[in-house]
Amino acid sequence: MRISKNWILIAIVVLGAAVRFWGLAFCLSFGAGDYGVVPYCRLDEELIWKAALGFFSGDLNPHFFTYPTLLPYSLALLDAIYLAGKFLLEARGSVEALKQNIVMNPSDLVLLGRGWVALLGSTTLILVYQMAKKLFDGTTGLLSAFFLAFAYLHVRDSHFATADVPMTFMVCTAYLFIIRILQHGAWPDYLLAGLFSGLAISTKWNAFPVIFPILLADALRLRKENDPERAILNVKLFASLSIVPLAVILGTPSLLLSPHECIESLRALSRIHARKYSLPVISHLNGPVYHFKFSLWYGLGWPLFLASLAGIGVALKKNWKAGLLLLGFVLPYYFIISRRDLVFMRYMIPVIPFCAIFAGVFVVQFCRFIHPSPHPSPHPSPLRGEGRVRGIFMIILSLFIATPSLYRIYWLDQQLTKLDSRLEAGRWIRENIPANASLLLLSLISGDPAIPLQEAQIWDLDIPLRVEWPLKFFKTKPFVDAYRPERVIPDMYWQKRNNLAAGKYDFIIADYSPLPVRSITPRMLDDLKKHFFLVREFRGVGDHPGMIFDWQHGFYVPVAGAQFAERPGPNIYIFKQKIK
Repeated sequence: MRISKNWILIAIVVLGAAVRFWGLAFCLSFGAGDYGVVPYCRLDEELIWKAALGFFSGDLNPHFFTYPTLLPYSLALLDAIYLAGKFLLEARGSVEALKQNIVMNPSDLVLLGRGWVALLGSTTLILVYQMAKKLFDGTTGLLSAFFLAFAYLHVRDSHFATADVPMTFMVCTAYLFIIRILQHGAWPDYLLAGLFSGLAISTKWNAFPVIFPILLADALRLRKENDPERAILNVKLFASLSIVPLAVILGTPSLLLSPHECIESLRALSRIHARKYSLPVISHLNGPVYHFKFSLWYGLGWPLFLASLAGIGVALKKNWKAGLLLLGFVLPYYFIISRRDLVFMRYMIPVIPFCAIFAGVFVVQFCRFIHPSPHPSPHPSPLRGEGRVRGIFMIILSLFIATPSLYRIYWLDQQLTKLDSRLEAGRWIRENIPANASLLLLSLISGDPAIPLQEAQIWDLDIPLRVEWPLKFFKTKPFVDAYRPERVIPDMYWQKRNNLAAGKYDFIIADYSPLPVRSITPRMLDDLKKHFFLVREFRGVGDHPGMIFDWQHGFYVPVAGAQFAERPGPNIYIFKQKIK
C-alpha cells in the first residue's frame, strides 16, 4: 500500500504538535474564584505576557526593549479577541467584572500565549520540510521535519510564551525565500526574504545574522561571470536589505517613537552580557564549547547531534551551494551568540532546524550509499522514490537517531502535567500565613512560591522583582492582601545570618534544589533546621544525582534524568521562629 508523502508529513506535524501542546498548562492555576499567581516557571515569559497585557492601558510603548515588540503585539491581539468573547459571555458586558476576572487569575491568558508559540513551533516543521525539499529532495524534507518534530530543545521551549521559538519560525520563513533567491532570484523572493528577516529580528534581536544568507544567496546566484542580470540583481539585493530595517520598525515601532528608551534598554542588556553586573547566573563559561558540549548535545540528543555534524560534510559534497547556504546562518549565529557570558541553552533553538536538515541529508545519503537502487522498486516505500528495503532502513535508522530525544520528551511532558511545588506551597501559605506576617524569602525569584507579592526589599542587591500587580494598569486590585517580604539570595546567607537569628521574621521561606546559585546549600539547610522550627516541606524535583539541569535559566525540569524528578519546582521549606 502506497502512502502519499503528504500524509506522512501530516502525521509528523500532528505528532510534533502533540508533544508541544501536551503539558501546556504547566505551573498555571485555573481554580474558579481563586487568586492565581503565575510563578516564574519560565524566566522571561512573564516579561512578554505582561508587556502584551500592558498595551490594554492605551500605551502601546512597552517601555522596555530587552525584547522587540512583535511577539507581545501578536499576543495582545490574541488577548483582545479572547477578552472580547469573555466580556460578552462571562462578564455579561461588565468591564469591572472583566477586570477582576483577569486580575484574580491571568492563567488563561498565559495559556493562550503558550498555545500561540506551540502552534508556531509546530508550523516550523512544515517550513523545514519545504526548505529541505527545495535544497535536496522530498525524502530529505520528510526526515528533516521528523527530526525537528522530536528535537528535545525545540519541543521544550515550544511550551512557553518566550521569543526563541517564534524567532526560529520567522528565520525559517525567511529562509524559504532566501533559497528562492539562490534558485530563481525573482523580485518577490528578494523582497519577501528581506521582510521576514526584519520580522525575525523584530521578534528577537538575536536573529540579525539572518542577513548574512541573503548576501550569500545573492553572491552564489551571481557567481557566473558576465551574467547579464548582474546589475538588476544587485538592485534587488539593495531593495531586500532596505526592507529589513523597515520590517524591524514595523514590528517594533517604538524604535522610532522612543529611541532613547530603546538605546538605554539595549545598553543595559549589553552590560549584562559584558559582565558589568554581578548577577549570580553569569557563568564565565566558554560559550562555543558549552553550547557544543551541552546545549546541542542535550538539546538534540547525542545521535541526532552527531548525525547533523556528519550531515554537514555530506550536504557540502552532495550540493555545496545548498550546504553553504544553510551554514550561512548557522555559523555566524553560533559564534556571535556563543561569545556571550550568558549561555542559556535556549539560545541554540534557531540552530536546531538546520541541524535537523543536515541530519536528514546524512540519513538519506547514507542509506542510498549502502543500498543503491539502480532500478526503481516495484514496491515503493512510504518514503517516496525509495525502494522498500532502503525505505525501511531509513525509517529504522531515523527512529534510532531520534530515540534518546523521544525518551526525554516523554518524561518532560510527564513532568509538565504534574503540580508544581511552588503552586502547592503558595496555596498553603495563603491559607495559613496572614499577609501582615513578617516574611523572609531565602531564594532567587525563580524559587518563589506562588503568593501575591508587593514590594520585596532586597539586601544589597539590585535585581528585578515582582513589585507590581500583574495588571496594575487596570486600576483594580484582586480580593486578597499582598505579602511584603524581604529577600536574601543564597550567596548572602552567612553574611546575614545574625539578622535571621535576631527574631525579626515570623516565617522564613527557603528553596533547595540541585540548581547551583539558585538554591541554598545543604549546609545552609542544616543550619536552618537547627535554629528554626520546620513548619512545612513541599517536595519538588528532589535531589537525585542522575538529573542534569539547564541551570542558568532556573528551569526545574531536568534536561536529562527527568524520570528521576519527583515533580517540577524546587523543594520549598517553611520555617518559623522557635519559641524561647
